[in-house]
Amino acid sequence: MPSVPISQLPPAGSVDPNNYVPIDQNGITKRATVQQIGAAAQALTQSFVTVGSESGTLPNSRSIGATNGITRTDSGAGGTLTLSLTGQALAFQLLSTTGLTALTGGGSVTTRSLVGPGKGFTISNADGVAGNPTFALTGGLLALEDLTGPGVVCSTGPDTYSPRTLTGTANQIDITNSQGAGGDPTFAIANDPRLPGTAGFLPPGGTTAQRPLSPLVGTTRRNTDLNVLETWDGAQWVSQATAGVSSVGTGTGLTGGPITSTGTISIANTGVMAGTYGDAATVPVPTVNAQGQVTAMTTATITPSSIGGVPSSRTIATGTGLTGGGNLTADRTISLANTAVTPGSYGSASQAGTFTVDQQGRLTAASNTTITPAAIGAQPADATLTALAGLDATAGLVEQTGADAFTKRAIGVGSSTSIPTRGDADARYLQLTGGTLTGPLTLAGDPAGPLQAATQQYVDNVAQGLDVKASVLAATTANITLSGAQTIDGVSVTAGARVLVKNQTTQAQNGIYVAASGSWSRSTDMDAWSEVPGAFVFVEQGTVNGDTGWVCTANQGGTLGTTAITWTQFAGVGTYTGSGLITVTGTTIGTSMSTARLIGRTTAGTGATEEISVGTGLTLAGGSLAASISASTAQPLGASASAGSTGTVADAGHVHQRQLESIIVAAGDETTAITTGTAKVTFRMPYAFTLTAVRASLTTAQTSGSIFTVDINENGSSILSTKLTIDNNETTSVTAATPPVISDTALADDSVITVDVDQIGNGTAAGLKVTLIGRQSA
Repeated sequence: MPSVPISQLPPAGSVDPNNYVPIDQNGITKRATVQQIGAAAQALTQSFVTVGSESGTLPNSRSIGATNGITRTDSGAGGTLTLSLTGQALAFQLLSTTGLTALTGGGSVTTRSLVGPGKGFTISNADGVAGNPTFALTGGLLALEDLTGPGVVCSTGPDTYSPRTLTGTANQIDITNSQGAGGDPTFAIANDPRLPGTAGFLPPGGTTAQRPLSPLVGTTRRNTDLNVLETWDGAQWVSQATAGVSSVGTGTGLTGGPITSTGTISIANTGVMAGTYGDAATVPVPTVNAQGQVTAMTTATITPSSIGGVPSSRTIATGTGLTGGGNLTADRTISLANTAVTPGSYGSASQAGTFTVDQQGRLTAASNTTITPAAIGAQPADATLTALAGLDATAGLVEQTGADAFTKRAIGVGSSTSIPTRGDADARYLQLTGGTLTGPLTLAGDPAGPLQAATQQYVDNVAQGLDVKASVLAATTANITLSGAQTIDGVSVTAGARVLVKNQTTQAQNGIYVAASGSWSRSTDMDAWSEVPGAFVFVEQGTVNGDTGWVCTANQGGTLGTTAITWTQFAGVGTYTGSGLITVTGTTIGTSMSTARLIGRTTAGTGATEEISVGTGLTLAGGSLAASISASTAQPLGASASAGSTGTVADAGHVHQRQLESIIVAAGDETTAITTGTAKVTFRMPYAFTLTAVRASLTTAQTSGSIFTVDINENGSSILSTKLTIDNNETTSVTAATPPVISDTALADDSVITVDVDQIGNGTAAGLKVTLIGRQSA
């Protein structure tokens, strides 16, 4: 056949895998099917590059990808595949100036040059082109840096400094720390100071009224009123003369002056005759000069008329009712005259006084008259009436307590002796026919007879076959020495503490002991074999055994110290914590997956993914893996309940308290650092809940900064008056210096609970979990 170029052949229609195609094989033209060519193409082992991913049809192909800063542009078949810079990488590429490069935001960059202050600091190679930027001190700062000796720094010129030592003046000023190296320089006046100069000095001065109120002995001042120096000697101010006196003269009435050195100054005589003047009948009459001196003295006779007196011939008479009158030649005493009345007391509770009075108002006669009931219109005295009359006026009921003896009882419930009204009694006391108590009834002891009331503790213990012992401080986790103070399960055990010993190599040594500084002894409530079988005890503290209950499984018929005493855990505070995608809310375990499928790998990290089915007791619906925990597995200690029931469990007419439970929620994963914010986690209460405690914990503690603070809200309002805190380097709020205070203990069913992080420290805290502890509400 003639040669025809392939391009001139007619186009093929639908290609069948069995269609023949000519091929050149070792220089010989042969035929092959389309299927053979495809199989041969897929068997290629060489690696080659394609524009897009062809892993399905070309297993050995490699495609060109682009990541941060690079874009890929494909112009199509026969075109060009272009790789280009973009974003910050393109911005760097397009920079046209030299210098340090700074990212200014939004993918933009620019060049910068470091700039120093005007003085004392220089920067070389500020743009970094010729080398690393170098910072150096210069001028005055460099001079200060180069100083070597101690002392007070003094500027000696432009940009020059020298150390100096402060120096005082001998006998005047003392200076300590004169170089300032050991502290601030201190200036003080020297002991026994000497003032320099020749002119003198002016001491402090003031008026007499300005003297200090409490001067020290030796205080000296200048009194400007007296113009003298004065010194306080401890009792008074003593004047110091300011100049000497040359002469002292004498004036009117004095003799002896002038005195220029020493002499005597006397009062000058006057014209008066020395002597005694005046007696019972005369009075002295002096003459006085302007200086108050007596210059002459005479006497004058005293007469009754001169002094306004009464002559002794006069007489004082006494009238009715008075005695003692007479003339005035002697002293006279005027008195009231006696009447016929007998002196004494008149009148009493049983007698009335009767009196006779004259015109002068004097009692002339007095007597007593007996008072009778008839006389005053009263009934005769009666002992019963007298006793009743002695009661107070307050309202109440009268009770006869003996013959002619009565007492008053108040109406109501004010005291133990009050008589209640019918309404008070109905409201406060149970009727004999029965009634309902509105509060708890506390019995003083266990029943001793068949019809006596029983306590809950007695009924629970009988129902469970338990002999409940007083709680212990700690319980052992290994064999111990039964003597001396020691640490057990993280708890410091000292003398007097009760300890559950349950792990002795010789099991006959197990039991409840009281610690001592020497050998321990068995507690009095378990020191006989009859007290061993069925013994139950609660452990208060401990890393492993804290808040757990243990029951003795030994049987009757043993011998204390010989027969093994074994223990098994009977109760404990159980909680569940979600991890990863698993969440725990109350008794519901769930997952945060968006679809009802569980996907995993058969081999961690490398195995193929496949769907995982759920087993019996779990359901997978609505994105949650859930399990319902029935009352048969979550019932209170010692109670009975049917499967699926919830709430308070009752038996034989007795109500048992609900067991404590915990709701733990995670507010973040285990590794991501926690930041402040509201509603870090939100969930709804699965039932009404009475809150007794709250806690917070971290997987990783923060090491410094502000105290880590957490708040819990119900329907948007905080339930804490003092918020949860976790101290630095701690991972639990239990050890916090400030414990939380709960202001709202009643959490309603289906209420929205949110957890806020109000404050963090250095930002290293991670793995926050919050625990609500309490009981389901009835």
